[in-house]
Amino acid sequence: MRLFPVLTPLIGLSLLLGACGKDEKTPGTLTEKTYFGMTELEVTYDGSGMSGKRAVLKPGANATASITFDGAFDLSTLSDKLKGMPAISTAGVLPGSPQVTLDVALKAGDGNWTFAGKGETDYTTYSYTGTVTPDLMTFNLADVRLKNQTLAGGVWAPEKGDGNVLSSDQAFHIVWELGKPIQIPGLEIGLQELLRALVNYPFIPVYHDTASMSLAQVLLNGLRTLAFTSDGNLVATYLQTANGASTFTQAPLTMMQYVALSDSKLLLFVNPTDILSLVLLNNTNRDPNIPENPWTAPSRAQGDTPSVPTLDVATIIASLNQAAKLVAAGIPMNCPHTATNMELYIGTETLLPLMQNVLLPVLNDPQVQQMILEYVKNNPTLAANADKIQLALSMIELVIEQTTKIEFGINLTASK
Repeated sequence: MRLFPVLTPLIGLSLLLGACGKDEKTPGTLTEKTYFGMTELEVTYDGSGMSGKRAVLKPGANATASITFDGAFDLSTLSDKLKGMPAISTAGVLPGSPQVTLDVALKAGDGNWTFAGKGETDYTTYSYTGTVTPDLMTFNLADVRLKNQTLAGGVWAPEKGDGNVLSSDQAFHIVWELGKPIQIPGLEIGLQELLRALVNYPFIPVYHDTASMSLAQVLLNGLRTLAFTSDGNLVATYLQTANGASTFTQAPLTMMQYVALSDSKLLLFVNPTDILSLVLLNNTNRDPNIPENPWTAPSRAQGDTPSVPTLDVATIIASLNQAAKLVAAGIPMNCPHTATNMELYIGTETLLPLMQNVLLPVLNDPQVQQMILEYVKNNPTLAANADKIQLALSMIELVIEQTTKIEFGINLTASK
């Protein structure tokens, strides 16, 4: 009995300390808000981080909320001239769904509100968890699975070809047919053959301008495989360089995503934020096998730095807005394949309107034409053909008007 007076304060103190240890911060009051950018919104997709996403929170009654997720790209990352411009819509958080709206029940956590659930779209099934405060939202997608698994599990590599640059058996898939034949003066081949030859023509300077590579060589050297996963990611393994060392590595897992529409058609979704990050990463400390960006690095062999004009902001915005519609809704791609080969390309129904509404206005801009010609004249391997290229540019509008079939993409073989 004498121990009780001594134990009582100790028991009381331990209970007090235990209670203090379990004290939780009261969640802040939520109001309608848009969460955008890395400091406000953290999104993961089956454990991989997703950039360039946006969430609009609308609190409801009785600790509920509606949250709408989509994708957005900040134009100011391209140029200081675009600061203040509204972000353009891009692919959403789930492939095939430009927007996903969730009605969630909020539970008070330690300084935040939590939510969780399961859902499905036309193309996917998934589960999710998340937290939200007045300043930060986290959103974690898990167990994502495509309803159509037709392409899942396939791993493909660029086709090396048969060595004939004019044949269809090469890395690039190129078809260009005209209703009325158009002959460019000075050229003895048609447009389809011309394009096939151009992608195999070594005009990109490498090895400090001591050699040149073709687009086909860049593709074959730079891209190792494309893998279609069951959760909708199209994972690229590519040659990355850093500090002079080269190694094959995976691009951000959610940089490209897809949904299969049938055995021979899919929708492709690209994340411009990830692509820009990848370009910036590989724009410094490159290996000679990775060429420099020809539009920002003039040929050092010429000695003088050419005067390259800047594009008109209105031209950039108009073109980006046109392209953004496809980025958000998905780029229709054809993917006819066998067990050993696949042709992955954009068809006429998609490519021709893009050429008419996006490419042609840009190429008709005098500043763009000057920029192209400046590059050609300062490229040792192209300079001799500057007049022909200038003539070809002047004929682009006529060529597009006469185009009846056009396909562009890559040819792939099953990776072993």
